[in-house]
Amino acid sequence: MHNDVKLNVEQILGAWDRNTPHKRKLLLELLGVPAIITDLDGMVLDYNIQAHLLLGLDRHELLGRDLGLLLSNYIVVDKLPTITEDLYKFNSQANKTDHYFINSYKNEKYKIHFFVRTDGWSSPEDALLVTEQKYRNLVENAVEGIFILGLKGFYLVNESFCKIFGYQMEEILQLDPYLLVPPNERQSIKENLIRKMEEKILMHRKVEQVLLHKEGYEVTCEMSFFSTFYNGEYAIQGHVRDISELKRVEKELEESEVIYRTVVENAYDNVFIFNKDGLVYANKRLCETLGCKYDELIGKKDFEWIAPEHRKRFIKMTEESISNKASTYFQSDLITKQGVRKNFVFNISTVLFKNKYAYLAIGKDISFKKHQMREKRLEKRRDSIVNRILR
Repeated sequence: MHNDVKLNVEQILGAWDRNTPHKRKLLLELLGVPAIITDLDGMVLDYNIQAHLLLGLDRHELLGRDLGLLLSNYIVVDKLPTITEDLYKFNSQANKTDHYFINSYKNEKYKIHFFVRTDGWSSPEDALLVTEQKYRNLVENAVEGIFILGLKGFYLVNESFCKIFGYQMEEILQLDPYLLVPPNERQSIKENLIRKMEEKILMHRKVEQVLLHKEGYEVTCEMSFFSTFYNGEYAIQGHVRDISELKRVEKELEESEVIYRTVVENAYDNVFIFNKDGLVYANKRLCETLGCKYDELIGKKDFEWIAPEHRKRFIKMTEESISNKASTYFQSDLITKQGVRKNFVFNISTVLFKNKYAYLAIGKDISFKKHQMREKRLEKRRDSIVNRILR
């Protein structure tokens, strides 16, 4: 456990005492180590998940029980040279090879008991220093940006956080943190965070936030932040990931999709997309051809607007496994809402639609062309008959 938690036990117990059961649980989870709260007589009032897993006891086996009696099966050294009120060495129930020091602190109403892994150290002070150093190494080597913010500014930042915003560590630790926030949001965010820190309001949120690079351009960040304690002071720990490139790609994809959809919507060809769920897209031209509204077509699996002699082919395709197949052509008649048949030739290929393979059908109305061809055949036939008569 970190020294910043040790130094502020009064704040932890005070915050636990005045909050709801849900926020009490949240507070204990934020401590980062197994912890149990008891009354002054040692009866268990609350605990976090880490303590639950460490002890291997269910809720009914913990709450309202005497912690000293519960731990009697686990204490392997009766009592160590004490640096606090109570300090024991504890054997883990989950892993018999793991040992923990139990550090206990109290105020006028409650006790809080922290379980600190020994990692082979005989001195609890050494174990605490090692745990704190492991945490610092984890922060320093993290790919995402990490910061701890207090009422006086940044208390801790890692190298990744500095790189995201283009500052040297010495610069950013001296910087007003709220200068990273765009001017239009700066005052409201500053007032909100300061109020939460002054009133010690528990926080645990994940947001997208635009922040400012040292050069002045915007950096879109995904941020998660939560309440913590640092050197005896209530603070906010945040994790930051630069998602500017991701947002740029998403925007380009959206723009290209809008362009593509605009082209398709205004195309002279009849376009529709279908898969195992039936028709999933139809352009304006197809709706006009069939005399149907968009909602009358989407989601339908029966393909009633395709001629019965060709319909089975479409239905069979929806039942097959769709993969990146070569395109194919075939002719089919479409039947309008008024019952009129129109002749079409379709080019059907596979596409990715909303991250799933589907069939893309592009159809050309050849009714007029077929009518012309029929008229030419009739004309030739008439000419042939006339020529025979005149001979």
